[in-house]
Amino acid sequence: MEVDVLGRGELPAVLADWQRLSSLDDRATPFTSPGWAQAWLDEWEPTVDAWIVCVRDRGEVVGIAPFAMSRRGPMRVLRTIGQEPGDYWDIVAEPALRERVAAAVGSTLDKRRNEWDVALIRCLPTGSSTLRVFADGGLRIVSRKPVRSPGFVLPATFDAYLGSLPGKRRSDIRRHLRWLDDGKVQLRDVRAPAEVPAAIQRWQDVRSRQWRERGRVIAQSHETERFRRFMTASAQRLIPPGHVRIWEFWAGGRMLGSYVNYVDERSFYSYLGGFEPDVAHLAIGKIATVASIRSSIEEGRNYFDFARGTEEYKYWYGATDRLLGAAVVGHRGPCSRVAIDVARGVKAYRALRDRRSAGRTAGSPSGATAR
Repeated sequence: MEVDVLGRGELPAVLADWQRLSSLDDRATPFTSPGWAQAWLDEWEPTVDAWIVCVRDRGEVVGIAPFAMSRRGPMRVLRTIGQEPGDYWDIVAEPALRERVAAAVGSTLDKRRNEWDVALIRCLPTGSSTLRVFADGGLRIVSRKPVRSPGFVLPATFDAYLGSLPGKRRSDIRRHLRWLDDGKVQLRDVRAPAEVPAAIQRWQDVRSRQWRERGRVIAQSHETERFRRFMTASAQRLIPPGHVRIWEFWAGGRMLGSYVNYVDERSFYSYLGGFEPDVAHLAIGKIATVASIRSSIEEGRNYFDFARGTEEYKYWYGATDRLLGAAVVGHRGPCSRVAIDVARGVKAYRALRDRRSAGRTAGSPSGATAR
């Protein structure tokens, strides 16, 4: 296999191949797509250097590992393109060649170790072999606490999904769906790229109003122009391949709520949304979620992904946790050895702290019933 490391200027030459790989790779997600990566580099991190490992087999692109280079003090850090504010990252590859591609990427990281000191990898999908293959090739891996990502396997029918829930939840879901099915609330699916800028502006505004009304602080970056530009650019690029859903809920000529989510053939990825504070009684968020579950089943997807984060509402719908991999990756160079030693020390300290915390809980009067 032949391997190149591409910078920003060389990215356009591989976009078509990257899109082809994304459609072939049964573990790829919208967050590892070329459209998401383009928007990330253009709008979210316009000052970092792209460091995209491109693997070819007999001249054909068979794998992409999208990294970006930045600095943290004296350290040259490889970051994963798109993972933040996205929810997943991994190598994109032809499935039959996945491990060979990962080995080629790991070998390239080792051979070009004079160009980087540490790589930070987070939110690897369950079952990913990337870190194991890197370790087998001689790279140094310090695992970090996995990221919890709730979701559930979708059954064959929506009735079967409802049947998996307690009776009170079933009736609650049916009651809220009637608002949509009876036409009292209308769903508008934004599908034209030209409509995206205004739709994303409405989406950002309604989220801000909802959080302010609750007296809670939204993620600071989510109210910025930078975030709006990124969301606009990514949505415009992901609409043509059908990987984004911008749903607005309207009644009486007024938008009540807006939700941006992502999809592929296999999964629905619940992302972010919000509703007008004065219509909280309509439970627009619940309508949006159950409508997404129902449409995903009807369209043949097999997994509903609530994305990283353990908010209580996700488990109400039947979600259980999946653990996403995270690690610090290094090599034999002196600066990298320091970074790996620090990462190991932090990991050991946190493990000791957690054991002490668990011991205090077990020794408390309520410890006997703690789970």
